Amino acid sequence: MINYNKLYYFYLITIHGSMNQTAQKLQISQPALSKSIKDLEAFFGVTLFERSKRNLMLTPAGETLRRECVRIFSEEEHLLHQMRQFQNDRQKKLRFGYMVCKEIYYMQDIFSGFTKEYNNVHLDPVSYIERTTLTADLLAGKIDVGLKLFTLEDVIPELDFRTLEESHLVVVMDEKHPLAGRRELNMSELSAEKFVFLGKDKSSTEYSHTWDWCQRCGFEPNIVECSDYVGMVLMMVKSGFGIAILSDLAPIGQMKGLVTVPLVNAPVFYGGLFWRKDRVDLGVIQFVDYYCNAVQERMRR
Repeated sequence: MINYNKLYYFYLITIHGSMNQTAQKLQISQPALSKSIKDLEAFFGVTLFERSKRNLMLTPAGETLRRECVRIFSEEEHLLHQMRQFQNDRQKKLRFGYMVCKEIYYMQDIFSGFTKEYNNVHLDPVSYIERTTLTADLLAGKIDVGLKLFTLEDVIPELDFRTLEESHLVVVMDEKHPLAGRRELNMSELSAEKFVFLGKDKSSTEYSHTWDWCQRCGFEPNIVECSDYVGMVLMMVKSGFGIAILSDLAPIGQMKGLVTVPLVNAPVFYGGLFWRKDRVDLGVIQFVDYYCNAVQERMRR
């Protein structure tokens, strides 16, 4: 059976071109290295080096063995690389970006359940205000999976996604508001209302969508307050500043004294998980499957 240590010694000698340098590299004595080569020659029954020359020269048999060693040990490097990748997969850090929605109130339970079942993946959650920023970070590889609201027009070829649930826009108002008892509302009926907008200005996707929709319905909204944070928007509505237009996936039910009224013919949004098509690995697949199953299980309750 071939002694691969001695074969590796031979391979290093052909790289360094010197017995002395190779012995120093291996931290063994030169006589011990010479004996390993003689043992290798005895095993194969051939001479590997021309020893009559001042410099080490390979014989034809030695040159053939050198080429085989290049193949063998380059494949070894490839194998080591694959095993390191496997080790990395077993200790993967998965960066999860999410927008604030009603799911955040049971998201920690999903995280805990996932890390118990898949202890090879370390979750690193990051909160986002703006979905365009979340999408940009997904494309740049700063996060691995993102949870966000989207419309079908938002879908881009570089990203794959799984839809979690459909979302509808609603009017959020204090329970004492004159319109609080309505079963549904047309946007045009809100032209005289004061609005609290989600988003700081038109650079925000949420802000610009609501603004554009108001204008399509024939009026310019009277915006009295705005905030990047949905929780702050809900607090200002509860405090009587005005009404808000939000997705029904917003954490509205966490604040008492607010009611929601569906809007007629409002644009449809979806909540979903997104990831880059060219960065799919075992950790991403495990997380997406687990998260989607957990959400579906909660919706069945």
